[in-house]
Amino acid sequence: MTFFVGLLFLLCFYGINYSAFQDDYLSVPKTTSIKGLFAVLILLSHVRGYGVFTSGTDLGSTVLTILGQMIVVMYFFYSGYGISEQYRKKGDDYFRAFPKRRILKTLFHFDVAVLLFIILQSALGTYFPASEYLLSLIGWTSVGNSNWFVFDILELYLLTWIAFRTCAYFKTSETVLCLSISCLTLCFWLLLHHYRVTQEWWMNTIAAFPLGFWYSNVKTYADKVLKKHFLIAFLPAILWIFWRLLVGIDMLGIAAILFAIGVVGFTSKVSIDNKVLRWLGTNCFEIYILQRLPMIFLASFGIQEYSFLFAFFVIIITLALADVFHRCLLIIDSKLLY
Repeated sequence: MTFFVGLLFLLCFYGINYSAFQDDYLSVPKTTSIKGLFAVLILLSHVRGYGVFTSGTDLGSTVLTILGQMIVVMYFFYSGYGISEQYRKKGDDYFRAFPKRRILKTLFHFDVAVLLFIILQSALGTYFPASEYLLSLIGWTSVGNSNWFVFDILELYLLTWIAFRTCAYFKTSETVLCLSISCLTLCFWLLLHHYRVTQEWWMNTIAAFPLGFWYSNVKTYADKVLKKHFLIAFLPAILWIFWRLLVGIDMLGIAAILFAIGVVGFTSKVSIDNKVLRWLGTNCFEIYILQRLPMIFLASFGIQEYSFLFAFFVIIITLALADVFHRCLLIIDSKLLY
């Protein structure tokens, strides 16, 4: 695992640069590159779930263990931030199309992937109860696929749409909107805590989603602070390290908030951006929802016993599948959603 994690971080140095302040640190190209970095970290983390690279002396595995659930935090943060920015630019028209272009589009892409998992599992002789097949279509259960993140993001999208339509009706301020989304996210957290109390990964990162909305609304002020004070940019990351050492990755999401602000502060000074990371970020959703297909297939032949080969082929096949899947769905989306 050290080889793959090391190769990924070497990739980050391609095109890297430092300046007193990166004006475009939250631009689409820059955030896409960061998502690409974390997409591969998620892939490598899931590879470990098949019992490979479990040695305590493996540095790459240690890095993944330290990061833990934090590898999905920026997806929640960037989603919240991006939705807020799009609404500010496009107004109510953006949210009129939101159910179709955000919620249904995400669900449709996910369900196509779930269908592929059902076909593969059936071909390998693995079957599930009918209720699990049905619930897997919204991400509440799994047929071997990664699911919890998609369920969470779909619910957060739905709650966001409800908050926006309600606030638009009463003509409230953006601050009230942010408060509404934060309160609804808290209610969602409470429900997850009730039904998934032993599975803290379902809830310990979602606080980064409303944080993205708040940051969008205070960004002008935050930029002034980041430009003037060097240490402020890195302080949240330092605090996260101490929190991680003392508390771990808490269920309440405090670690997620510190981590998100830490990454934002770091990228406001250091630009991690290149064509490869952008490609990975553009296909990050496909990488996430498809990555377990080659894992399940290769594991059925016992290839996970050869750690390096298993990881290598999983990465290559996943990236190829993601590219084909992305291109095919672009064509379908153009016919159905636009």
